[in-house]
Amino acid sequence: MEQGKSLTQVLETVTQVPKTVTPARRAARTRKRDIAGELSVDLLAALENHRRAAPSPGAAAFLTLAQVVELCPGATAVLVAAAMRKTPCRGSVIAGIPGDPDSPLLLVSEAEQLVRDGAFLLRLVRHPVRGCSAATPVQPLTVLWSGLHASLRRSAADYWPRHLQQLPAGLQAVMVRVRARSVPGIHDQRYPRAEVVLAERMVGMLERLKSQGESFYPCILQRLAELASPGISAAEVETAAAVETMKSRLVTAFPGMMDSPVTLKEDLRRLASSNQLLNFVVSRSVTADNQGVVLSKLEAAKGLHPEVQPLFSASVRQMISGNGLPAGLGAIRLAKKWYVFRLRDVVAWSAGGVTAAESSAGGFSQSFDVAFDRLSAQSRLPGCVSLADLRPAMIGYSREEFDAELIRLRRTGRYSLSVVEGRYPLTDLDRQACLTIDNTVYLLVRRRS
Repeated sequence: MEQGKSLTQVLETVTQVPKTVTPARRAARTRKRDIAGELSVDLLAALENHRRAAPSPGAAAFLTLAQVVELCPGATAVLVAAAMRKTPCRGSVIAGIPGDPDSPLLLVSEAEQLVRDGAFLLRLVRHPVRGCSAATPVQPLTVLWSGLHASLRRSAADYWPRHLQQLPAGLQAVMVRVRARSVPGIHDQRYPRAEVVLAERMVGMLERLKSQGESFYPCILQRLAELASPGISAAEVETAAAVETMKSRLVTAFPGMMDSPVTLKEDLRRLASSNQLLNFVVSRSVTADNQGVVLSKLEAAKGLHPEVQPLFSASVRQMISGNGLPAGLGAIRLAKKWYVFRLRDVVAWSAGGVTAAESSAGGFSQSFDVAFDRLSAQSRLPGCVSLADLRPAMIGYSREEFDAELIRLRRTGRYSLSVVEGRYPLTDLDRQACLTIDNTVYLLVRRRS
């Protein structure tokens, strides 16, 4: 007797007869039911019958994966997918948008008809993974086509770029930037485009600045963009500038330049005759070795908006003839030609001699005094002028130059700086204009007696 086994266990082991596989048993095994294969036959027949009974061509004439699951008892999405890999469906039946339960199932021979259907395109655009969304309201066509069955992509890429004017309601053809290139895309109009939102904000902000007076308007494009959407990039502003909302309402003196003055389109003449624009053009035209600009060069400034150019030319000539040049600029006639220059570039003579730096400081002081006198009469606080008003009035100076010269004037005792101290709420423009010295933030300038 084997060690550890009872007598009964040993007898059972000895009396066991091995089972043999009989021909009948082998045949029963081969007749095991192929459920996916049976569904494949039924699926192909159902699709063909549905197509013949369809009232009209289009996406509605196709059964969706969800509908097939409902029509076939015991069918599941997984089982239908397995049936499509079985004969006779294999190679003949595909899902237009793989993995989408609402995707039409179709015969390969019907691919062209489905791809050209607007309702199917709408379903593709609103696909939860590769379609448009609130975060991505525009998708390039190439991204949309990646959601299609591989056999449909070429047909879609050939057809829709040539028929974007036939998009269904709710969709809009647009150009979208992809890796520094503009490519065709589709916008789902249920979601606002980021550049449209930015364009509307910039127009609204410029209208507000206009209502606040000459110190704020015309405005610099960079400042306008920052007030409308802090942290916005130049590329995003460029995209917004192409939106009809902004293109039809705003005029930038030098399109594409973030430091250019900008106004509403109805104020074209105001932009052309503004001190900001003349200061900007002169500052762009002078060099270290050529600090006077002939009038004809100013009038033909490269990049100036074509609608602004003739108005600007007439305005500059009128300023010169009427002694109305902005503070800080001068004009002189040499060899029968007018030249415009910046006073800060002039080296004046005195008994002790004057350096170029001192002359520059004198030009700033004179311009600053004029601007302060004009603005103090309109100030909300007696004897004080906000930097938010003074900076635009001194547009001929960069922020770094302005800050350095104002600090110098403070040290000489001519002007003092003070904080707001909660006297009135700060606007975004106020916060942008503040000057920080030794961790103290100043906004108001006061002239000392």
